[in-house]
Amino acid sequence: MNTVADERVMVLRLHWRGWRILFTSDAGWSTERKLMDSGLDLTADLIVAGRNRTDSSLGEDFLAAVKPRAIIASHTDFPVAERIPKRWAEHCEAQGIRLFHQGKTGAVTLALGKDGALVLRGFLNGEELKLAPK
Repeated sequence: MNTVADERVMVLRLHWRGWRILFTSDAGWSTERKLMDSGLDLTADLIVAGRNRTDSSLGEDFLAAVKPRAIIASHTDFPVAERIPKRWAEHCEAQGIRLFHQGKTGAVTLALGKDGALVLRGFLNGEELKLAPK
């Protein structure tokens, strides 16, 4: 199999204190399709994602399979292909998925609240989200 570097990634789902966090690295459509075709449970409360330079990622079908409540997504102004598309960001928000845009938040910390909540906090802008346990 001759795939581009962005598709040679390790996708991990961390189960941490009742939370599911899916790390997709720079995976794109091809990797997402393989994951969905596997029949495995892909649900996660949070996705931590890079940007695939040559392929779209975090597509509508994949988000429907994962059902995230929030996404931490990397962003860089250059190269253009690694910017977060405005339309995609708006789609996430319209679906009730809170987007932590790292071009605005910088690093994002994750902490466990005393009540078991997952607390996300942007380093640069102080943006915060507290996800209540299910």
